[in-house]
Amino acid sequence: MENQKPITPPSWSLRLLRLFLRKAYLEEIEGDMEEVFWDNLEQYSPAKARRRYHWDVIKLMRLNLIKGINTQKLNYIGMLQHSFLITLRGFKRHKTTFLINLIGLSTGLAAALLIFLWVNDEQSVDTFHEKNDRLYWAFTHFELTDQVVTWNYTSGRLASAMLEDFPEVEEATRVGNHFFIPKGIISLDKNHFETTGLFAERNFFEMMSYPIIDGDPANIIENKESVAISERMAIRVFGTLDNVVGKAITWENQFFQKE
Repeated sequence: MENQKPITPPSWSLRLLRLFLRKAYLEEIEGDMEEVFWDNLEQYSPAKARRRYHWDVIKLMRLNLIKGINTQKLNYIGMLQHSFLITLRGFKRHKTTFLINLIGLSTGLAAALLIFLWVNDEQSVDTFHEKNDRLYWAFTHFELTDQVVTWNYTSGRLASAMLEDFPEVEEATRVGNHFFIPKGIISLDKNHFETTGLFAERNFFEMMSYPIIDGDPANIIENKESVAISERMAIRVFGTLDNVVGKAITWENQFFQKE
């Protein structure tokens, strides 16, 4: 009697399976499919069992099982739900500790945000000037026996002295310090407006890039009787911005009364 050739799963389907399937899944899936093949042989003919094996191999050609293709995606919604669930359980178990941590975290974040906003605001002061990278504000620094004192103003002669003694200084202008800020009343006819001004030299607008609506920056402050006012103040006093340059107003403050 002639020996029959043993029935085995189709070789080309088996090679296809080993060629494309990830190694991490290959051994387990190949063993399971072989068991299914032998079970099918008990119910169907060898030809049908092989066809079913072919079909099972084709169904396994999925992206998450094929080697070299990464289809893993992070489940952000699930992560958020998990974090929220843990937070809720922690709150129920340790309410006092949770509230202390929450208040501390909120206070820290609020403080950090306020510090950031303050620093950002300080760094943005007067940065709109065209010559901002060459502008410097001179301070007075006193080192006394038991303390150090710094003033944001200097002697009135410092500007001219620096121009004479330091060739690096291209230009200098003087403005009034906080002891000499003119607060008073601007009057036109019977209308009176309270305002706060600033004393400055004639070249102030040549160094500082304040937007000039009307007038020549080099001649805005021609003499001690000249004054430059803002757009808002001009509208309040004159009611218009047309033909305002050259008009006379009365300015009464604690230092003088001028027209």
